[in-house]
Amino acid sequence: MKIVLAFALMILSFSTYAAVALKPGLWEMEMSLGGPDGKQVDPMAEMRKAMAGMSPEQQKQMAGMMGKMGKMGMSPGGAMRMCYTKEMMENEGNLNQQKDKKCTNTVREKSASKIVIDFKCDDGTSGTSIMTIKDSTHYTANVDMTDKTGQKSKMSLNGKFVDSDCGDIKPLTAATTAPVKPVIPPTAKPKTTTP
Repeated sequence: MKIVLAFALMILSFSTYAAVALKPGLWEMEMSLGGPDGKQVDPMAEMRKAMAGMSPEQQKQMAGMMGKMGKMGMSPGGAMRMCYTKEMMENEGNLNQQKDKKCTNTVREKSASKIVIDFKCDDGTSGTSIMTIKDSTHYTANVDMTDKTGQKSKMSLNGKFVDSDCGDIKPLTAATTAPVKPVIPPTAKPKTTTP
């Protein structure tokens, strides 16, 4: 779950370099994970299954951990919902992740609608993410990663804009995330916005 949030925040950083700005508001993010055997895994279904087998005390502890990561919602279909504010979309320092997972991100390639980021985390996780903004209301991301044991996995994210009003879903805050050191080549200049 933590790595998913990290990539959701990376999308924001990409929006500062893209020619098409993502709309602020409520976004829905569908994801699929693939393990080393190539088998697809539904992360939300796995999380629900794992929580169902936990004791009430463990469920409470898990809910507390998730609460610290920021308030999120779930769509009726099980997709994660997140709130992105205008300020988050405009802040070029949004190559963020959780405080307990320090990572360095290097922008390897970028164009008006696509960015390739290599990441390396202190916990031994590393990989590459390729993010594409289709238009102001849709994005995709594909991530190939390797953990500290050498196990490889793939993650695909599809984001779509839902509404300009986030309702009761709160954006992630500085209290739940910490900046990482972005390494941006001189050719990767943030886009300028006009009021």
